[in-house]
Amino acid sequence: MKGPRLAGWAAVGAWAALILIGTSLPPRALPPGPAGSDKVAHLLLYAVLAALFMRASVNLRRPREHARRVAVLCIARSFFFCALFGAVDEWHQQFFGRSTSVADWLADLVGILIGSAGMMWYVSLRFWRSGNGGGTTDQR
Repeated sequence: MKGPRLAGWAAVGAWAALILIGTSLPPRALPPGPAGSDKVAHLLLYAVLAALFMRASVNLRRPREHARRVAVLCIARSFFFCALFGAVDEWHQQFFGRSTSVADWLADLVGILIGSAGMMWYVSLRFWRSGNGGGTTDQR
């Protein structure tokens, strides 16, 4: 793993660490927000995590005939690992005086779907516009 691929996974790790640090803060350390704002925060945090995960795991050098299969595998992998991370994050919050909530995890899942689909849409536009949609793997 070199260069951009390593940087992509480093971004995933850094964002995941930011989520864990933020959810380890005691509830009184966070400013109060309007009702439901915590669900929006969960959705946005996990949308970014899934988008970063998708970008790190997708390979723009795949030929066109494999693009659909690769897209499905990347979305499934992103959803699985980010959902697992979200569940572990919800579980670990109990050790820091925070409550665990299935509703928060569901907000994470919605964010994961939005982030994964959004990044796949962005990558596919970039893939097709680069001229690589014709089945060649040569990107000089």
